[in-house]
Amino acid sequence: MTSPGDNAVTMQRVSIITGDRCCISCGFNLHGQPILREPVYQMLIVRCPECATCVAIQEYPALGVWARRWASALVATWIVGILVLVLASSIIVNAISSAMVDSASTTYGKEISREFLGTEAGREHVTTRYGGAGAVAPQHLTPNPWTPIDDAWWRAFDRKDELFARAGGYPAMLRDVTMHLFGIALTATVCGVLLAGLVPHLRGRRLLLPALAWGAVAALIAWFVLRQSQVFLYWGSWVSAQQFAAERLARPLTAIGVGLGLVVLALALQVGRPFLRWLANAFTPPRLRVGLAALWICDGKAPPSAGPPVSAPPPRRSA
Repeated sequence: MTSPGDNAVTMQRVSIITGDRCCISCGFNLHGQPILREPVYQMLIVRCPECATCVAIQEYPALGVWARRWASALVATWIVGILVLVLASSIIVNAISSAMVDSASTTYGKEISREFLGTEAGREHVTTRYGGAGAVAPQHLTPNPWTPIDDAWWRAFDRKDELFARAGGYPAMLRDVTMHLFGIALTATVCGVLLAGLVPHLRGRRLLLPALAWGAVAALIAWFVLRQSQVFLYWGSWVSAQQFAAERLARPLTAIGVGLGLVVLALALQVGRPFLRWLANAFTPPRLRVGLAALWICDGKAPPSAGPPVSAPPPRRSA
């Protein structure tokens, strides 16, 4: 009598399964298993290595021209999703960088205001801007970042570095923007993890390519924003002390923000797929985890198993 093992030896090996196909009995992912031709009926089969079930290889019903259309639509959606993710995260990082400049320039702007209001010409300038003597409120004559500054006075002022040092310099600026830097790092981390799952064909150093593309987009947006926002003129009439402070801090702080985002994104791309696999193992049932086998296969790892087949409980004996 011929055993199933003897019959398997006589089968002709035709190919191997390169996609995801689950065993109809236990749900094991048959990726990488050999496709055999059964000698009696000449049928193509695959034997599951987990439960030894003989799985027939058959094509799914043809869907006509709509199958190609849906495939094209899914590919386009995939590409658009990657582009939107890169663009949206770049805009968010630049928005946080702009808020970082505003926050860091407050202290420096207050020092500029104090120096300007310490001069007779400065007090006259502010008084005139707010309607003349008797109309200006007392708080407008106290140092604050929104004091209107005479542009000619500031351009001729030769102690800018001294004022900047009095405000604490770059160390004080960075202390003021700690939460902004955390927001940039968090945004880049989320983007990197998601991108790692969206580009499964890239490994190792090639995962730096999405990071470089992201850095180019973020740098282009930063350049455009800085080019358009050099010392805005409020109502076309005056410039505040904070705006002159931001003129000095905008470029270095924006470079720090974009650079931090690029570094964190590159690191997140390297650990993104291991993190996604951990999430799948921790929160996904075994049978659903089989559908995520691409996260394992793209890195050359064995796909997840659906676990042992679940058998029905034995019938209860009647009393």
